[in-house]
Amino acid sequence: MKNNQQIFGNGVEAEGFLLLEDLRPLELIMGKPAAEFVIEEVVRKHPGLRGSFTLEQASPMMEINTGVHPDFATAIDEIFEKKTLLNAVAARHGARLVFTPVPPKPFRFIAASSDPTSHSFKLVEEWSKAVDGDEQLLATATASVQFNTSTPFQGKNQRQRWEIARLVHNKL
Repeated sequence: MKNNQQIFGNGVEAEGFLLLEDLRPLELIMGKPAAEFVIEEVVRKHPGLRGSFTLEQASPMMEINTGVHPDFATAIDEIFEKKTLLNAVAARHGARLVFTPVPPKPFRFIAASSDPTSHSFKLVEEWSKAVDGDEQLLATATASVQFNTSTPFQGKNQRQRWEIARLVHNKL
């Protein structure tokens, strides 16, 4: 049976970089992109967290996302709980996940995924051949925190939801 029930609430997506003690981004762990390695280890130990982490473009960069919560405070608590699990793995390799917009020190731009069919792998391969490819790649190595809410749509019909979305879009 498929559950099509809409859930309203708040969620957070937080991106960061795996940084070594000297603040250099960690590029590889045992020959694998660092974020891919750390995420795989966490999910192997905690299979219920599959889908909670996303690889970005660069190997030291990843995103943590939450489920839907009644408020942002509990969503942020979830982010930090997941960050603790990631850091337990990263610490064994001398690193920790840091929520910073850009890494404080330069790094080699290696695709976040070792899968040649992944978007990250293909993009890095394509852009690394372009004249301005290095600049394009480095421009993707920026992290942010996104706060998502569906609460304005609660109790509204489809037409009202579109109108709210139109207003918000136009204000932005």
